[in-house]
Amino acid sequence: GISGKGKPTQFLDTYIAYLEDVDNVTANFLADVETIDPTTLVSACGIEVISFLNIATLLRATMAEAKTRTNLAVQGLFCSNFNPIYIDIMHENVCYDGVGALAVISFSLLVIGICGLTMITLRVSWHEVGDQVSSIKSNDETDGENQADKIEPENQNDVTHDEEEQMSQDSVGDEETVDNPEGLNP
Repeated sequence: GISGKGKPTQFLDTYIAYLEDVDNVTANFLADVETIDPTTLVSACGIEVISFLNIATLLRATMAEAKTRTNLAVQGLFCSNFNPIYIDIMHENVCYDGVGALAVISFSLLVIGICGLTMITLRVSWHEVGDQVSSIKSNDETDGENQADKIEPENQNDVTHDEEEQMSQDSVGDEETVDNPEGLNP
């Protein structure tokens, strides 16, 4: 274990040594007092010695209890108590479960990224199509109002076959003279 100045339980080790000293002094005192007759102690001290001996016995029991609890506190700080917790957290949870969770997080972020980029790309193209459709609709609405007034063929020189036949039948009955500037025979 750790020894010297950097030891975490250095204060408690010193405290336990003092508790052992108090226990030894109290035990020696009580052993010495038991060898003396109680009446001799009362006449020598002039006070009730029995209550004083009871207090000394209680002090010794209290110091022994403090020593036991301090030893338990020191044992609670041993590395052997924390090592299984560390191994459980680091090796089992972080190394094994953490790697699996990291893989799920990475895959989720990849899917979110692909879907997000697709949505942004399609949004731009959808807005372009929507703008074209709305401009066509607005042109159709304005053209529909004006087309009733402007029914004209696109090329006025285009004459259909039916119109030619109609015109030739109409001209057969008319006998108008046509000026022939070039002098050609009709």
